[in-house]
Amino acid sequence: MKDLHNIGLKGHLANFIKNFLGNRNFNIRLGSTISDNFEQQMGFSNGSVLSVTLFSMKINSLAEVLRGDMHGSLYVDDFDIC
Repeated sequence: MKDLHNIGLKGHLANFIKNFLGNRNFNIRLGSTISDNFEQQMGFSNGSVLSVTLFSMKINSLAEVLRGDMHGSLYVDDFDIC
């Protein structure tokens, strides 16, 4: 949310994204067996266009926090730190 605020995104759209990222649950099915529900605490939902956009914004901001003696290389969704 901080990254969104830093680029000037506020109001209803910011609230929509906050709700999109919160209160997410999942379960796992193996054959006919379904697990209990678990809360997804990190990451983005798969299959959503919004997830791709938010992921891109976040991963691009990683390079900004590297120390001076570190180098980052980004290719699509792979980030290498040396």
